[in-house]
Amino acid sequence: MTPSTVLAGTISGLLLGGLYAVTALGLSMVFGVMRLVNVAHGELLLLAAYLNFTISSALGSDPLLTVSS
Repeated sequence: MTPSTVLAGTISGLLLGGLYAVTALGLSMVFGVMRLVNVAHGELLLLAAYLNFTISSALGSDPLLTVSS
C-alpha cells in the first residue's frame, strides 16, 4: 500500500463517518421533537449526494468544493 492509498482511505473514512454523524444528528433531533422516528430524510440525503456527484462530474469540478460553496 502506498501512502496516497492510505491517505485516500483515511479521508474517505472520515467523510463517510461525518455523513453518518449528520444523519444520526438529524434522526435524534426529529425523534427528540416529534417522539417519532422519521427516516424519510435519509432518502433526501442520498438524493442530494447523488445529485452533487452527478452535477460535479458533469462540470468537471471536485464534489467537495461543490458542496462547500
